[in-house]
Amino acid sequence: MIRAGDAHPPDRRGHSLVELITVVALVSVLASVGLTSTAELDAQQDAQVDVRRVRSALVQARSLARTTQRCVRVTVTDHRLDVTPFDVCDPEPSAAASTTTWDLEPGITLSGFSDGSRTLFFDAEGGLQADEPVDLDVVTAQGTQTYRIYPAIGTVRLVSG
Repeated sequence: MIRAGDAHPPDRRGHSLVELITVVALVSVLASVGLTSTAELDAQQDAQVDVRRVRSALVQARSLARTTQRCVRVTVTDHRLDVTPFDVCDPEPSAAASTTTWDLEPGITLSGFSDGSRTLFFDAEGGLQADEPVDLDVVTAQGTQTYRIYPAIGTVRLVSG
């Protein structure tokens, strides 16, 4: 016998097929939203890691010049940095040692240095061989970050982004 206020007849157990399908549909929608957000977050974090790798490569090139008392050339392409130390700095760098390559994710682009070149040199003391600070733009889907390398001392700083 069904009494007033009973949601289900007393002989019924469990849930109806419509209720189960509704719950599965809601869970599916919530899961897809969560997965999309997670994928976007992962892509942003990967880009930030590569942006930091660019700075690390520049700082390591400067440190290599200072610790080994050798000049070091940094060459950038769209998705890569090459760091090459030289045994002889003057009058022109020669006797190159092995090059270290820093590959970046395809979503990261290096625009070249602000002086219009794709190469810069740290001298044997770790200073930049330039008269003015040189900027390097690192372009990602989230925007552009600019690193500035200062002459004489070679310090690398994030100036925008």
